[in-house]
Amino acid sequence: NDSVHLLVPENGLIALNPPLTPSRLGSCSTRTAHPFFLARLEALIRGLGMENSITNPFAGKTKGQLVAASRDLPLVTQLAADTISCAHPTRRMGWIRRDATHCGYCIPCIFRRAALHRVGLDRGYEYGYDVCAGELDLDREIASDLRAVLTWISDARAGLSSPTQQACRLTLPPDQCGLAASVIEAGLDEVARLFLDRGVPAVVEWAGLE
Repeated sequence: NDSVHLLVPENGLIALNPPLTPSRLGSCSTRTAHPFFLARLEALIRGLGMENSITNPFAGKTKGQLVAASRDLPLVTQLAADTISCAHPTRRMGWIRRDATHCGYCIPCIFRRAALHRVGLDRGYEYGYDVCAGELDLDREIASDLRAVLTWISDARAGLSSPTQQACRLTLPPDQCGLAASVIEAGLDEVARLFLDRGVPAVVEWAGLE
Protein backbone atom coordinates (compact mmCIF):
# COMPACT_ATOMS: atom_id res chain seq x y z
CA ASN A 1 0.00 0.00 0.00
CA ASP A 2 1.81 3.12 -1.24
CA SER A 3 -0.27 5.34 1.05
CA VAL A 4 1.42 3.92 4.16
CA HIS A 5 4.13 6.27 5.44
CA LEU A 6 7.02 4.84 7.45
CA LEU A 7 7.88 6.94 10.50
CA VAL A 8 11.32 6.56 12.09
CA PRO A 9 11.06 8.51 15.38
CA GLU A 10 14.50 9.51 16.63
CA ASN A 11 15.63 12.79 18.15
CA GLY A 12 17.53 14.89 15.65
CA LEU A 13 20.86 15.07 17.46
CA ILE A 14 21.27 11.31 17.86
CA ALA A 15 19.98 10.80 14.31
CA LEU A 16 22.77 13.05 13.03
CA ASN A 17 25.45 11.80 15.43
CA PRO A 18 27.72 14.68 14.37
CA PRO A 19 31.50 14.25 14.70
CA LEU A 20 32.25 16.05 17.95
CA THR A 21 35.95 16.73 17.34
CA PRO A 22 38.10 17.27 14.22
CA SER A 23 39.62 13.79 14.68
CA ARG A 24 36.19 12.19 14.26
CA LEU A 25 35.53 12.19 10.55
CA GLY A 26 32.09 10.58 10.57
CA SER A 27 29.13 9.90 12.76
CA CYS A 28 29.92 8.82 16.30
CA SER A 29 28.02 5.56 16.08
CA THR A 30 24.76 4.43 14.48
CA ARG A 31 23.45 5.94 11.26
CA THR A 32 20.14 4.08 11.26
CA ALA A 33 18.10 7.30 11.48
CA HIS A 34 20.59 9.58 9.70
CA PRO A 35 18.88 11.82 7.11
CA PHE A 36 21.21 10.63 4.33
CA PHE A 37 20.54 6.97 5.11
CA LEU A 38 16.78 7.52 5.24
CA ALA A 39 16.87 9.40 1.93
CA ARG A 40 18.85 6.60 0.27
CA LEU A 41 16.55 3.95 1.74
CA GLU A 42 13.53 5.83 0.39
CA ALA A 43 15.19 6.07 -3.02
CA LEU A 44 15.81 2.32 -2.96
CA ILE A 45 12.17 1.64 -2.12
CA ARG A 46 11.01 3.91 -4.93
CA GLY A 47 13.39 2.15 -7.28
CA LEU A 48 11.56 -1.06 -6.49
CA GLY A 49 8.33 0.54 -7.61
CA MET A 50 6.89 1.51 -4.22
CA GLU A 51 5.96 5.09 -3.40
CA ASN A 52 6.02 4.89 0.40
CA SER A 53 7.72 7.83 2.08
CA ILE A 54 10.12 7.57 5.04
CA THR A 55 10.15 10.39 7.58
CA ASN A 56 11.73 11.12 10.94
CA PRO A 57 9.11 13.37 12.57
CA PHE A 58 11.58 14.44 15.28
CA ALA A 59 14.51 15.36 13.02
CA GLY A 60 14.34 18.98 14.16
CA LYS A 61 14.28 18.32 17.92
CA THR A 62 16.77 17.32 20.58
CA LYS A 63 15.91 14.64 23.11
CA GLY A 64 15.48 17.32 25.77
CA GLN A 65 13.06 19.28 23.61
CA LEU A 66 11.01 16.14 23.04
CA VAL A 67 10.93 15.27 26.74
CA ALA A 68 9.96 18.84 27.64
CA ALA A 69 7.13 18.74 25.09
CA SER A 70 5.71 15.49 26.47
CA ARG A 71 1.97 15.54 26.97
CA ASP A 72 2.31 13.36 30.06
CA LEU A 73 5.43 14.33 32.02
CA PRO A 74 4.28 12.37 35.12
CA LEU A 75 4.30 9.22 32.97
CA VAL A 76 7.78 10.09 31.68
CA THR A 77 8.89 10.54 35.28
CA GLN A 78 7.44 7.16 36.21
CA LEU A 79 8.93 5.21 33.30
CA ALA A 80 12.27 6.96 32.68
CA ALA A 81 14.17 4.60 34.97
CA ASP A 82 12.89 1.60 32.98
CA THR A 83 14.27 2.84 29.66
CA ILE A 84 17.78 2.27 28.33
CA SER A 85 19.78 4.64 26.13
CA CYS A 86 23.28 3.34 26.93
CA ALA A 87 25.57 2.17 24.13
CA HIS A 88 27.06 -0.61 26.26
CA PRO A 89 24.95 -1.31 29.36
CA THR A 90 26.56 -4.69 30.05
CA ARG A 91 30.18 -3.51 30.41
CA ARG A 92 29.89 -3.14 34.15
CA MET A 93 33.41 -4.10 35.20
CA GLY A 94 34.77 -1.22 37.26
CA TRP A 95 31.50 0.68 37.51
CA ILE A 96 31.00 2.38 40.85
CA ARG A 97 27.36 1.26 40.79
CA ARG A 98 27.32 -2.11 39.05
CA ASP A 99 23.58 -2.48 39.53
CA ALA A 100 22.98 0.53 37.25
CA THR A 101 21.57 0.04 33.75
CA HIS A 102 23.58 2.87 32.14
CA CYS A 103 27.34 3.39 32.07
CA GLY A 104 27.04 7.16 32.29
CA TYR A 105 30.03 7.96 30.09
CA CYS A 106 29.00 7.08 26.53
CA ILE A 107 27.50 9.71 24.23
CA PRO A 108 23.91 8.39 24.45
CA CYS A 109 24.15 8.44 28.26
CA ILE A 110 25.42 12.02 28.31
CA PHE A 111 22.74 13.21 25.88
CA ARG A 112 20.12 11.33 27.94
CA ARG A 113 21.26 13.05 31.13
CA ALA A 114 21.14 16.44 29.43
CA ALA A 115 17.59 15.75 28.23
CA LEU A 116 16.37 14.63 31.65
CA HIS A 117 18.16 17.53 33.35
CA ARG A 118 16.13 19.89 31.21
CA VAL A 119 12.96 18.75 32.99
CA GLY A 120 14.52 18.19 36.41
CA LEU A 121 14.70 14.39 36.20
CA ASP A 122 18.46 13.80 36.05
CA ARG A 123 19.81 11.54 38.79
CA GLY A 124 23.54 10.89 38.64
CA TYR A 125 23.30 7.90 40.97
CA GLU A 126 21.34 5.98 38.32
CA TYR A 127 24.53 5.55 36.26
CA GLY A 128 27.61 3.37 36.63
CA TYR A 129 29.64 6.57 36.79
CA ASP A 130 28.34 10.04 37.53
CA VAL A 131 30.58 11.93 35.12
CA CYS A 132 29.25 15.29 36.30
CA ALA A 133 30.39 14.52 39.84
CA GLY A 134 33.91 13.64 38.73
CA GLU A 135 33.58 9.91 39.38
CA LEU A 136 35.36 9.13 36.10
CA ASP A 137 38.90 10.48 35.65
CA LEU A 138 39.07 12.43 32.41
CA ASP A 139 42.38 10.83 31.41
CA ARG A 140 41.03 7.26 31.46
CA GLU A 141 40.61 5.44 28.15
CA ILE A 142 36.91 4.83 28.73
CA ALA A 143 36.40 8.58 29.13
CA SER A 144 37.05 9.22 25.42
CA ASP A 145 33.39 10.02 24.68
CA LEU A 146 33.19 12.31 27.68
CA ARG A 147 36.33 14.16 26.56
CA ALA A 148 34.90 14.45 23.04
CA VAL A 149 31.64 15.97 24.32
CA LEU A 150 33.48 18.42 26.58
CA THR A 151 35.81 19.40 23.73
CA TRP A 152 32.80 19.83 21.43
CA ILE A 153 31.37 22.37 23.87
CA SER A 154 34.72 24.08 24.43
CA ASP A 155 35.49 24.44 20.72
CA ALA A 156 32.06 25.93 20.05
CA ARG A 157 32.40 28.44 22.86
CA ALA A 158 35.89 29.40 21.71
CA GLY A 159 34.71 29.93 18.14
CA LEU A 160 36.84 27.08 16.80
CA SER A 161 33.82 25.23 15.49
CA SER A 162 30.23 26.22 14.88
CA PRO A 163 27.04 24.20 14.42
CA THR A 164 26.94 25.32 10.79
CA GLN A 165 30.51 24.11 10.21
CA GLN A 166 29.69 20.79 11.86
CA ALA A 167 26.57 20.39 9.74
CA CYS A 168 28.61 21.06 6.60
CA ARG A 169 30.92 18.18 7.52
CA LEU A 170 28.00 15.78 7.40
CA THR A 171 26.71 14.06 4.27
CA LEU A 172 23.17 15.43 4.15
CA PRO A 173 20.39 16.03 1.66
CA PRO A 174 20.88 19.69 0.58
CA ASP A 175 17.56 20.81 2.04
CA GLN A 176 18.45 19.55 5.53
CA CYS A 177 21.71 21.38 6.27
CA GLY A 178 20.00 24.31 7.98
CA LEU A 179 17.87 22.03 10.12
CA ALA A 180 20.93 20.02 11.10
CA ALA A 181 22.80 23.15 12.20
CA SER A 182 19.81 24.21 14.28
CA VAL A 183 19.59 20.82 16.02
CA ILE A 184 23.33 20.74 16.70
CA GLU A 185 23.19 24.23 18.22
CA ALA A 186 20.26 23.27 20.46
CA GLY A 187 22.03 20.06 21.47
CA LEU A 188 25.19 21.97 22.36
CA ASP A 189 23.21 24.29 24.61
CA GLU A 190 21.40 21.37 26.22
CA VAL A 191 24.54 19.42 27.10
CA ALA A 192 26.45 22.54 28.16
CA ARG A 193 23.65 23.37 30.60
CA LEU A 194 23.95 19.92 32.19
CA PHE A 195 27.67 20.35 32.86
CA LEU A 196 27.39 23.99 33.87
CA ASP A 197 24.69 23.20 36.43
CA ARG A 198 25.98 19.87 37.72
CA GLY A 199 29.63 19.49 36.74
CA VAL A 200 32.60 19.55 39.10
CA PRO A 201 35.23 22.25 38.38
CA ALA A 202 37.45 19.95 36.28
CA VAL A 203 34.55 19.09 33.99
CA VAL A 204 33.34 22.68 33.75
CA GLU A 205 36.87 23.88 32.95
CA TRP A 206 37.43 21.29 30.20
CA ALA A 207 34.16 22.34 28.58
CA GLY A 208 35.24 25.99 28.66
CA LEU A 209 32.25 26.91 30.81
CA GLU A 210 34.10 28.52 33.70
